[in-house]
Amino acid sequence: MQAALLERRRRGVAEVAAQQAADFERYEQRQLLDELTDQSERLSRPMENGFVYEFGPDEKLYSEYGEQLEEVFATGLEAARLAAEKDPHNWTFEHERRVIELDEIREVQALQDGQKLIVFSPLPDRVRAGLTSINGYDRKRQKMLVRVAERQGQEVGIFSFSLDGSDYEAMQAAAAAVGADIPDGLGSEEILATRFTYDSGHQLSMKDCHKLIREAYDSSLERRRGGAWYAGRPEINQGDALSFIRQQNDLIRQHMTAVSNIMARALEANEKQQLLEMARYNFAAALDDRMAGKIVSDVSDAGDTARAEGREYDGDCPTSATAQAEQLGYAQGKNAEMKCVTCPFCGQLVDAIVEGASISCPREACGMSVDRKTGKTSRRNQEYTESVWEVVGRWLEEGRARKEHEKAQRRAARVGRRAYELAG
Repeated sequence: MQAALLERRRRGVAEVAAQQAADFERYEQRQLLDELTDQSERLSRPMENGFVYEFGPDEKLYSEYGEQLEEVFATGLEAARLAAEKDPHNWTFEHERRVIELDEIREVQALQDGQKLIVFSPLPDRVRAGLTSINGYDRKRQKMLVRVAERQGQEVGIFSFSLDGSDYEAMQAAAAAVGADIPDGLGSEEILATRFTYDSGHQLSMKDCHKLIREAYDSSLERRRGGAWYAGRPEINQGDALSFIRQQNDLIRQHMTAVSNIMARALEANEKQQLLEMARYNFAAALDDRMAGKIVSDVSDAGDTARAEGREYDGDCPTSATAQAEQLGYAQGKNAEMKCVTCPFCGQLVDAIVEGASISCPREACGMSVDRKTGKTSRRNQEYTESVWEVVGRWLEEGRARKEHEKAQRRAARVGRRAYELAG
């Protein structure tokens, strides 16, 4: 009798464990489908961003975070000026662009109720010609950004969208679709400085402007090159993208491992969401590279390269007016970063700044930097003799060690949970 009772209990525990395992597997499958669907949307659509700003008592525009927009642009301009003083070859043109963009935002602030302003911002000529090594511009897609601003009462909405290729003839056709004229032979900064203002009687909404500009741009490409185009890209629908993604088993495994590790960590919701978005960006970059025929072995490396190139994959949630401005296509030029690495000097997780031959910790309390050419490390004009390769190696090694530690935590949590379930 006792043996039969024990056997029934054992079978009951086994059945519960089997059911829980099946439930967990279904959960993982749902999570996988959600992740792959998210990626198919990112790969099949161009960049589109829009934000609303309010006028303050001083008649200046403010973000939802309370930041004055003109001050944000002025700060960016000053950063570009200082960079141009140190590295004029790479940064002089970017400083010129930020002067133009500050003037643009001032003109947006001067709009009357119901007025619109449209700006075309093609890829800078120096970037297209390979005359600068500055980061932040999408050299692969050669994106042009179009911004449409409209004032309604005490608010101004700014909507920005991308058109791949920065094709001059298609851009002229797109401008003509909304009654604007871009003459032949203008340079990229001359085009950026050309703004088209529409009075309140203008019947086209921001959505209408977007549709007309995109369709005219694509029609020009279709007429001259054949095929179907969407926002300057050979058209790919979401179903095709999903089918392609499902075949990339090695990248899927890397991404889902990263997602599982993040979900297993005890983090605040917003911090967890930021890490998930970083992982999803890395996955999108790896898939995009592989779709273009590149060899990809590590999703994190693909993500770091894409960030340095300024590639956009929808999904990022800006947390400041500066981040919003970048998503609208302003202040694109920037220094490269080593994302989410542990500084070997202060031990903090940071986005290390890569500027020329220098790698440095962005934390003011640390401030340590490494010169990759001389092999010297410094902080506030003090020099150290540790080899650059030893320092960079430690940064990378500690990043790998952190990843392995997170994997071990995840495995331990899963084993502990399963043991608890069986014991219960």
